[in-house]
Amino acid sequence: MGIRHRLLFSILLLLSGSTLTRAQEYNWKAPVAPAPEKGYYRILLSPEVRGNLQADLSDVRLMNEQQQEVPYLLRSEQPVQYKKLFKPYTILHYNRKKDCCSELLIENTNKRKIDNISLLIKNADVRKQVHLSGSDDRENWFVLKAQDVLHTLNSTESTARLRLLEFPLNDYRYLRLQLNDSSSALSTSCRPATTTLRQRPVSTPPFLCNKSPAPTAPDTPISGCNLPGLLTLSNWK
Repeated sequence: MGIRHRLLFSILLLLSGSTLTRAQEYNWKAPVAPAPEKGYYRILLSPEVRGNLQADLSDVRLMNEQQQEVPYLLRSEQPVQYKKLFKPYTILHYNRKKDCCSELLIENTNKRKIDNISLLIKNADVRKQVHLSGSDDRENWFVLKAQDVLHTLNSTESTARLRLLEFPLNDYRYLRLQLNDSSSALSTSCRPATTTLRQRPVSTPPFLCNKSPAPTAPDTPISGCNLPGLLTLSNWK
């Protein structure tokens, strides 16, 4: 909101009780700081002020010290900053043993400090036990999550559900996620496929295990076979 007018004194923002009310009759008013210099002057309508206004803001009146109405322009600010919530990580390999378990090896290349990962898992009426460990050399592994259980993974609104796995803050270069999914009815179907890794993978196609060199850029397509029951894996920040 702004006016091209030099304001020498404090002005009052006066809110009329009705659009038909005479200019001298107001139910509520709020002070406005003096304009610091000549030119457009932006006045922010605080939540307290907005709470006393009509929904369409038609009852706003801007008055100078002589109680004369001053013209104004009404503008809504658009957000200029957006935060990407997901950070993708490289999956070095994915192994699944029939009637047993699955193992996923993730590389935290930049050794970021993380305390959670999010899993987008296909619907299944099962309980999955999760074991998570970390390492810097892929030889010596240290337990981060000994036994965690992902209960019935069903969503009535989509074919997959996002699960958050939290663990102690660490900066291991490698994370090994082991899932006991022997009771899962899901199967592995290997076939040529492509997908794109992005910062917000919730709405992307199923994540694929990488059978070729790891992608070097966030939008590099990769090929491989579908992960049974596991679609995406990212760090939630």
